[in-house]
Amino acid sequence: MHRLVVWLLLVVLSLPAQANAAISCDAAFPVTSGTTASETVTITVPAETNRRSVIAVLDRSESATITGGVPTDDGGGTWVERGAQYDSTSTTARTWLFERSGGGTGSTIITVAFSGIINSVLVAGTCWSDTASLDFVSAATPSEHTPATVDWVGPSRTFTNTGIIFGYTGQNGNATLTPVGSEVVKNTSTLRSHIVTLAGSSGASNQAVTLNATAVGSYGAVLYQEAASASTNFFPRRREQ
Repeated sequence: MHRLVVWLLLVVLSLPAQANAAISCDAAFPVTSGTTASETVTITVPAETNRRSVIAVLDRSESATITGGVPTDDGGGTWVERGAQYDSTSTTARTWLFERSGGGTGSTIITVAFSGIINSVLVAGTCWSDTASLDFVSAATPSEHTPATVDWVGPSRTFTNTGIIFGYTGQNGNATLTPVGSEVVKNTSTLRSHIVTLAGSSGASNQAVTLNATAVGSYGAVLYQEAASASTNFFPRRREQ
């Protein structure tokens, strides 16, 4: 028996150590807004291999579609819709969330062409893993917030591995957002749309924020996780702050 215990101990010690997975994000996500049929926002795509860039798009009139269905960029990236077009039932706010794959790094101009001249807001940026690719898992139907309130809670997503939730808002008035828990608001200006990130590794999670003024609108959530073969040990980096 003693020999068996020693042998098992040697086997365990010989196994490769698991990597401690960590998720990081740009410190802030750039924002642009305007009244035009073609809006742009410029981000700096980091060189990290396991990166995932996203853009939240808000049409404040609920009257336009996106020409070609997706954004484009000057860095050769490919964009896919993950948070499907959603028209708020509380206010005139049409939202989308798109992800980028491939393409180059560094300064990148993202263009969203609309079917007409509208008031719009674009919010974009990048998060990444130090262990494995961040892959799309699921998107929730946005939650509605009406009557007007300052307490907004996003729809729930369930982590089964280390990952991140991208939350995105569309509201009827300019507001700033304050995290309630571990969320990180990626743009802090007074705006009608925001991206909020929440890192996790297991269990159901939703994002809660407090607005600085009452508003109605929608709050969507899209979950990304590391590839299943990655370690589930979770040590988030606070580079988001």
